[in-house]
Amino acid sequence: FVELSVGEHLMGEVFESHDKPALTIHIEGTAPIKRITIVRNESDLHTFEPHAKSVSETWTDASPVSGENRYYLRIEQTDGNMAWSSPLWMTFKP
Repeated sequence: FVELSVGEHLMGEVFESHDKPALTIHIEGTAPIKRITIVRNESDLHTFEPHAKSVSETWTDASPVSGENRYYLRIEQTDGNMAWSSPLWMTFKP
């Protein structure tokens, strides 16, 4: 199970914001999660290494890029299995 949201905006949504995005992450793995990578516009932005099967985190992009951005998660488990979230498309207007 993978869930990614910003406020009331869920994976797959397109929205605009004047605020720095606070990404809320909920993951239930089938094995301990080795690494979670937050990806923005095809570049690795931030990494967590929780080593737990269940993860709930909130992370804020302190330096969002003006204009349209795509955020998604890449999840790697300790057993070698991987998952990706659906993206969020956010247009940041500072």
